[in-house]
Amino acid sequence: MEREDKEFAEDENLEQNAHQEERAEIEQMAREMLDRNGAEMPEELHELLERIAQGGEAAQLEEQLKAVREKRRIADRTAALVEQYLEKQGWHAVNMRGDGRSFLLGFKMENLSARLQITVEEMPACISLNITLPFICEEEYFILFSDYIMQINHKLRFGAFHVSRDAGEITFRHSYLYTEDSYRDDVMGEYIETCMFTVDQYARELSRFATGRLSDDERKTYFQNLKKMVVALSR
Repeated sequence: MEREDKEFAEDENLEQNAHQEERAEIEQMAREMLDRNGAEMPEELHELLERIAQGGEAAQLEEQLKAVREKRRIADRTAALVEQYLEKQGWHAVNMRGDGRSFLLGFKMENLSARLQITVEEMPACISLNITLPFICEEEYFILFSDYIMQINHKLRFGAFHVSRDAGEITFRHSYLYTEDSYRDDVMGEYIETCMFTVDQYARELSRFATGRLSDDERKTYFQNLKKMVVALSR
């Protein structure tokens, strides 16, 4: 018993020494930052670094670093589970980032082929599905297309279509939260299937509005709405 107590005490001392070394390193880094850039820093940051350099914030910062490491560990574990699921499905996925948390896949459906990117985010802790469509919205139809996807998104119960103003890229995005033990293959499969089905369902109409191929009645309706907007803006 005495031997176990002695070993425990030794381990505790080693851990405390390691913590003291970490704190000393943090304090030294704070002092170096103050020496280099102290005069140019915002007042709040300058005060914070001074407290750290004096040891006043080291314990709090250490707890924050522990929390960051834990979030990173859970994100890495969840990403590994996602990768295993994709492999079990026989899907070829390209790892898009050095941290191994983002996977790119290609799918061919009834109405189009599209790219799906699955990303396990650390902050906030969520899994994001981002589907990029194989066509873009032409610049002259941006307002028209934005109005159309707003009407679609209003009907959807999860996920939404987006269009970038600069490049005209069209995507469908959905994210859901995860915890350390909440990931499930069947849930991931259902989300992938539902997101891809949603994109395929609207693909033809999205392409039509993105390129301005409207029916006569649709053109008439939009001309009337534009006329109202022009009149309102001219007042």
